[in-house]
Amino acid sequence: MTTMNFLTKEQVKNEAKKGPKTAKKCSIEHWRQLSTATPAELEAMANVWGAKLLGVDFCALCGRYLGKKGCLKCPLADKYGVCNLFNSDNAWEAAVSAFDDWFFLWRTWDTPRQQLWERWKRASKRMLKQLESLD
Repeated sequence: MTTMNFLTKEQVKNEAKKGPKTAKKCSIEHWRQLSTATPAELEAMANVWGAKLLGVDFCALCGRYLGKKGCLKCPLADKYGVCNLFNSDNAWEAAVSAFDDWFFLWRTWDTPRQQLWERWKRASKRMLKQLESLD
């Protein structure tokens, strides 16, 4: 059985430094990996990193644009709103919520874990599409 070779924090950090196009490409690749991972692959990474896997440490756009004043000039924030705002059109918050439900909270829900996984897959694919739509 082969497992996905997820990007590392160090790779993401290095890609963020290379420039806007490289940061965007790296963020797209990270979300492509997240959205195509099997449950076993994602669970293995999540057991190490938890929700940080979806956070700033693994986002080259955050590595490039996040500063003391927020997400200045981040193309994702400019187009869809800041990632952690509930009232924005940005897909990140819904993806994080779906991930948390699938990985952390599934034992407390009446919803079967497979349904939570399908919700995560839809949310992660929506996030990927938003990243791919950036100029």
